[in-house]
Amino acid sequence: MKIETERLLMIPMTYEFIVDKLEGKQSSIEENGVKIIKEYWQESDIIDILPMIKDYLKDKEPDGFTPWLIILKKCNRVIGSCGCHGEPNQNNEVEIGYGIDSDCRRNGYATEAVKGLVSWLFEKKKVNNITAECNIDNMGSIKVLKNIGMIEIKRDEELIYWNIN
Repeated sequence: MKIETERLLMIPMTYEFIVDKLEGKQSSIEENGVKIIKEYWQESDIIDILPMIKDYLKDKEPDGFTPWLIILKKCNRVIGSCGCHGEPNQNNEVEIGYGIDSDCRRNGYATEAVKGLVSWLFEKKKVNNITAECNIDNMGSIKVLKNIGMIEIKRDEELIYWNIN
């Protein structure tokens, strides 16, 4: 299972990959030449949820609703992650999230990755609706979500809520 765009390759995180990262070991994808910058895992929110994802994947293969690694093809380097916040709900709706390494931002990678993920979810997983939220002052995420066609559905003092179907 993979998602490929013009500049990016996205592969789902596996149980083995997550265990290796949590234990500070080199993963099998690194052994195959993909570079992972250690600082990304330290500054990213993803590190906080890896134990939960590890438990979810313990006895199953990735299903596309867990995090994907975003790999920049030209240098074979992980530059971020994206994915769903779990399986679809009763309305066949998922929430997505994403993050790009700080030194790779402002190159359109987040837009390209999220657009690829959204297309894949609609085409391959047949979801009906995709939502996202971002901080009200996160201009980068606001731009990404607008660029992929999401519509702002509401906002509060901290967050903007988005939707596409």
